[in-house]
Amino acid sequence: MSEIDIPAPIDRPEEKPREQALGRKVSRGMSWMVIATLIGKTASFGSAWVLGILLSEDDYAIYGIAMGLAAFAQVLRDGGMRQILIQKRAHRYEKLSGPMFWFSGLFNGGAGLLLGVLSWPIAAAYREPALGPVLLAIAVSIALTTPLGVYRAKMSVDLQFRHLATLNTMSSVVRYTSMILFALMGLGALSFTLPLVARTIFEALYGYWVTRDAPWKRPPRRRLWPALWSRSKWLIFGTFAMATLRQGDYLVLGWLKLADMVSKSALGQYVFAYQIAVQVNVLVAVNLQTVLFPALSKLANEPKRHAQAILRATRVMMLVGSGFGLGIACVFEPLETVLWGDKWSEATEAVVWMAAFFPMRLLTSVLNSAQLSKGRYGEWFWISMVQGAGMMLAALVAGWFWNDSGEISMVIGIYFLVGVAPTVVWGLHRCGVDWKQNLTSLLPTWLVACAAAAIAFELVELLTIPSLASGLQLTGGRGERVDALVQVALLGGLFSSFYLAGLRIFTPRALAETLDIGPARFRRPIIRLLCLPQVERLGKVKGNGAPGPAGAPDNGGAL
Repeated sequence: MSEIDIPAPIDRPEEKPREQALGRKVSRGMSWMVIATLIGKTASFGSAWVLGILLSEDDYAIYGIAMGLAAFAQVLRDGGMRQILIQKRAHRYEKLSGPMFWFSGLFNGGAGLLLGVLSWPIAAAYREPALGPVLLAIAVSIALTTPLGVYRAKMSVDLQFRHLATLNTMSSVVRYTSMILFALMGLGALSFTLPLVARTIFEALYGYWVTRDAPWKRPPRRRLWPALWSRSKWLIFGTFAMATLRQGDYLVLGWLKLADMVSKSALGQYVFAYQIAVQVNVLVAVNLQTVLFPALSKLANEPKRHAQAILRATRVMMLVGSGFGLGIACVFEPLETVLWGDKWSEATEAVVWMAAFFPMRLLTSVLNSAQLSKGRYGEWFWISMVQGAGMMLAALVAGWFWNDSGEISMVIGIYFLVGVAPTVVWGLHRCGVDWKQNLTSLLPTWLVACAAAAIAFELVELLTIPSLASGLQLTGGRGERVDALVQVALLGGLFSSFYLAGLRIFTPRALAETLDIGPARFRRPIIRLLCLPQVERLGKVKGNGAPGPAGAPDNGGAL
């Protein structure tokens, strides 16, 4: 048995103080990640607003083509070393971080060099001269990622969630502020990819400041590399599969654009919609997964606690994702008028469909964390590959028949519901999660959000709302924006009220667990206001997985 394959020590369930300490760390970590998510979403939406004003459909189309192509160069990123470091945990970090740093550096340098060399030939093949510099910026960012991958792993295994949340927040601010500055400088599609270089440099410097670790000073120990490759190959294959799922639609639509089956305008609208409805909300998945994967890794040898942790994470992620996603879908039509004055009105339908089905995309983050924490790398690859191939096929069919961003988004969204969600349920069942419990964890909150959005929209349609602009004697674009702002406030208020009421009636457990990750000074008054039982009653689980009474012994229901 090599040093790489030595198993992590088993965390024994009878160690009650350690369990409680882990629960507190994860709860605080989730709180920090929620704060990081809110700040990141604000920065992301702010940059999306400015870029939507400054950039054109062509700029968004070029960026989409570049990201679709670059996704497959990023398959080699880190060589899967970050996940292995986290899965092996803190007691192996000192011995493995040096070899993994040099091993991942080889992959990152190779991926960056490959993409950089091919940047201009690819641009020529696509007949898009502006594509070359955009791809080159992505290549440089990939080549520079080695230190930050090791630093993120170090903070994760030490459960330094506050530092991770700060890193995610500040990294988002650096990226999105840079986007605005580069767009103001007139750099077009480069405004999307040059900030990746700035963000990578910042994250590496911040990681060193927090950890004071210098893995490059440790020997590469090349004799371990065959074992590292043996462990990482499935992670690399799995990353390839995830690339097909996350950015395969960009790649396929770029090919269809090259074949003149999808217009550059439709592709630009689709990419813009993705930036609003999905990319903004991806922050939710990234920040929550930052906590989820290392926490599940610590529970990998305790099947009941591991399964209950997955269920709780699913409920929280679906509640947050459904609120954000359906909330955007509900208000986007008037919001587009307020922010962009109908410049992106043709992308409205695409945003609505993407946002409505966004929670189904979030499910893959839970499945990834569960499978990786168990070391089920091969299974992770095959499930992700099936999901990604299906999504690319859906994009191909949609683009083949409809040269319209809204229709394409609808087809892909439906695929995530009927194609991806069932595979997630099956994969989590393989990780020890009862499929019936899983379904009741993921579907109710999304259905409540759909109903809340539909009721809010229909009520506003039925109501005769007097024009505020007429009362203020505003005409033209300013008047339209004022009336649209009233609609945004009305739709947002109604949706929030109906969603909260529906959660209280139909999914009180998920609501209480989500509130539990917030600061105590805020969650306690809200829990009392909503007449919710304390989350400890919901989180304590008997051996059979059913909620136990207050004061019952904690067998690991909550993280």
